[in-house]
Amino acid sequence: MKSIKELASSGDMEKIFASLLPLFPQAFRYVNEDLLDKIWDSLLPALEKRGVDTRGRSRDQVVGELMKEDGVQLASEIDRDPFKTLIRTILSARTRDDQTIKVSSILFEQYDTPKKLANADPDRVREIIRPIGFYNSKTKYIMDTSRMLIEQHGGSVPNKFKDLVALPGVGSKVANCVLVYAFGIPAIPVDTHVHRIVNRWGLVDTPDPKSTHKQLVDILPRKWWLLINDLLIRFGKEICKPIGPQCDNGCPLAPCCPKLVKKTRGKKRTKPRKPGNKK
Repeated sequence: MKSIKELASSGDMEKIFASLLPLFPQAFRYVNEDLLDKIWDSLLPALEKRGVDTRGRSRDQVVGELMKEDGVQLASEIDRDPFKTLIRTILSARTRDDQTIKVSSILFEQYDTPKKLANADPDRVREIIRPIGFYNSKTKYIMDTSRMLIEQHGGSVPNKFKDLVALPGVGSKVANCVLVYAFGIPAIPVDTHVHRIVNRWGLVDTPDPKSTHKQLVDILPRKWWLLINDLLIRFGKEICKPIGPQCDNGCPLAPCCPKLVKKTRGKKRTKPRKPGNKK
């Protein structure tokens, strides 16, 4: 069987992503009809392996039921409101999605527009978001960002990468998340999960997410950009974990994955030792 890198080099990304989509059906929302037409035949074996009965049902019915059963959502994709998506994504840094969703929902009950948040009492905002990490700096980021949206963008969230990364607390990953989840513009947000996974696959050999993003833009066809973050974050949290990846416990890519692990930054990658093996 070809390796993941070989599949990507030959332009055969369908076999990679089609095997993951049935496991994390929420990502189907980022697959347009043309792309679904092309990958549906590749999806059927993976769906059947999962026990999904496709007989006598339309494709839309199958996909709709799968998405309904999969209740997991990322903080950035709760809704398509650009302002809420931006603020939620800033707050989500180093914070669990469920906690981010809970805290941001409380925040938006009082401050759901740039004007309201820009004029809020900082102590009150800080109190609301205290349950998440780095609440002091995040309070400043989201309030300063709200002011800049008013002063420089007429109170609207811009849909250009260069304008987004100029906002306080917004780096490459946050900006690309806003493009994908708020505007449906193809982009590749790269967090630690995406960075780790594509390096483990041997798809790239990079020291940090910024370098990974630069290479993925060249490697991945644009038609896959919208779903890669959603799909790989879930894959990284549930199967391809940082510690104890579930290679032999349900990973559909195990036969074609080289399972490369970077022990320390700058050192050569090696395959993980089998349990019980000594140096």
